[in-house]
Amino acid sequence: MLFRSIDLLISRAADLSQAKYEQYTPALFEFAHRNYTAIHADLPDSLDGQTLAVLHEAHQVMLVTTPELAALRLAKLKLDALRKLDIGDRTRLVLNRTAKNSILSNDEISEAVGLEVFAEFASDYAGVTDSLRSARPAPKVLESARQFVAKAGLNQPVQQRKKKFMERISLPITEYFRPSMNGSLLRS
Repeated sequence: MLFRSIDLLISRAADLSQAKYEQYTPALFEFAHRNYTAIHADLPDSLDGQTLAVLHEAHQVMLVTTPELAALRLAKLKLDALRKLDIGDRTRLVLNRTAKNSILSNDEISEAVGLEVFAEFASDYAGVTDSLRSARPAPKVLESARQFVAKAGLNQPVQQRKKKFMERISLPITEYFRPSMNGSLLRS
C-alpha cells in the first residue's frame, strides 16, 4: 500500500491582519516530530515569516513547477531566493503536469531553472477526473507518485512510536465526543 496513515492539517483562509504566526511554528513542529515519521508542507509562493520558519525546518524542499516558460522563470527566481536563505542545497526540482511531447527537454528545464529535475508527474486531467468519480487512483499519476516516493526515500518502513503511559490507558477523544453539524465537538 502506498500510503498507510495520513493526517492532514488543512490551512484556513488568508489572514490579512498582518498577524505573526511564525511564533507558533516551533511548537507545531515539536508536536509533529513527536507524533509523525514524516511531515510534508504545501507552502504558498510568498516567503512570509511563517513560510520561512517552515522552510528552515525542512530536510528537503521540493520546488514544484510546470514546464511552461513563465512558470520556469518564477521557479528560477524562487530558487535564487532559497539559495540566498541557505536552503538551496536542500531543494529539489519537481515538474508537474508533464507531457511526453513537451517542447522543452528535462535538460533544457534544468538549465533554465538552475537545478536538475528530481522528479516529474504526468499530466492526466482525464485520468484524475475519472479517479475522483470512481474513487480509484489515476494510473499515470499513481506511477509518478510511486517513482517520486522511491526516489525521495519516503518508502522506508515506518517505525511505530512507543506509546506513552497515558496514551495506553486513555480512550481517543472520539469516544467521549461526537462532531456536531458545524464541526465542533459535542459531549456524547
